[in-house]
Amino acid sequence: ARDPGTVDVVVQPGSERLLARDGGFAAVPFLNLLAAAWLQFQVHDWVIHDKDLEPSRKIRLPLAPDDDWPLAEDGDMVVARSRPSAVPPTPGGPPVYDNSDTHWWDGSQIYGTTEEHARSLREFAGGRLLLTEDGGLPPDPVTGDPRSGVTNNWWTGLWLLHWLFAREHNAICARLAAAYPHLTDDQLYAQLTAAAETTD
Repeated sequence: ARDPGTVDVVVQPGSERLLARDGGFAAVPFLNLLAAAWLQFQVHDWVIHDKDLEPSRKIRLPLAPDDDWPLAEDGDMVVARSRPSAVPPTPGGPPVYDNSDTHWWDGSQIYGTTEEHARSLREFAGGRLLLTEDGGLPPDPVTGDPRSGVTNNWWTGLWLLHWLFAREHNAICARLAAAYPHLTDDQLYAQLTAAAETTD
């Protein structure tokens, strides 16, 4: 018997046919991938459903024998489920999932959702966020992904926005420090994170 988390449909060929470009590319003159990156960047400020890491609960999508999906496990594409909330859903209602992010515009996708996470992203000098010597986002020592507040579903568009916002944070801190030299590192950092809550 197949695992109940296995879907008996090979989805990859269908999506490849659906998304294939046959013929010319019809560009949308007012939209590009930056819009997709911006939307995902904003959603990461509001919602993160934690993944259910229990292997037996993962969704398994069978791949065609000749599929070269790089993360295949035993011929399947494996997708983690969102972890259900410990709070039971309303009888007859939809499933309930916890949100491990904050529910408001506060820049948590840049600054993190916990004090510990936020501190791990700070330089602790001049209110600045931690960047590499060449101005990039520092890599996470475990995953190798760039370190930032939220890095789920990471791709180049998100990298660009996280990098841009971190550099802008540091540039504004430098201007504030020059104009108000009495401000401490914590005061400068607090000014920028408070501004993020009102302008994000």
